[in-house]
Amino acid sequence: MLLTGFDSKFFNTLYVDKNLKYHGLIQAFSRTNRVLNDSKPWGNILDFRGQETEVNAAIELFSGAAKNRAKEIWLVDSSPVAVKNYQKSIEKLDTFMQGKGLDCSPSEVANLKGDIAKAEFINHFKAVQKLNTQIEQYTELSDEEQQHIETALSIEDLRGFKSAYLEIAKDLNPSSSLLSF
Repeated sequence: MLLTGFDSKFFNTLYVDKNLKYHGLIQAFSRTNRVLNDSKPWGNILDFRGQETEVNAAIELFSGAAKNRAKEIWLVDSSPVAVKNYQKSIEKLDTFMQGKGLDCSPSEVANLKGDIAKAEFINHFKAVQKLNTQIEQYTELSDEEQQHIETALSIEDLRGFKSAYLEIAKDLNPSSSLLSF
């Protein structure tokens, strides 16, 4: 039923026990990955048929410019790699803020001078937010990984930076070439 047009925004896991190819594979995966605000920001796919080759072929066929980069699109890093990348991204944000003579805290973002600095902040925080969203997808993180995440950037600071990010993004012209969307 899921493969023939049934679409539920609330399902977040697809258990694949049937061999799929091309359009059918993309259609089934897409139904699971359809997002629904904060209650379903991603989907999970458990493949019991080991169809990595078929997934790569389908993504290469339907993604156009991403030829030979299929795994970059669908295969996520392991949680230790994602946590390490998240920490590096936060370090880059810290280096940027320090370079502007500011502490790396949400309250200091308002002190950024000029549109270029604000756009640079947006681009740095966008990288942090992307990796944070990726980390949230992991169903099992070790206590050590959880500690690294919280140590790198507290939930309160993450929310504060997100608020500042949204305010600055709203104020800057979205068609600006300063932003790399």
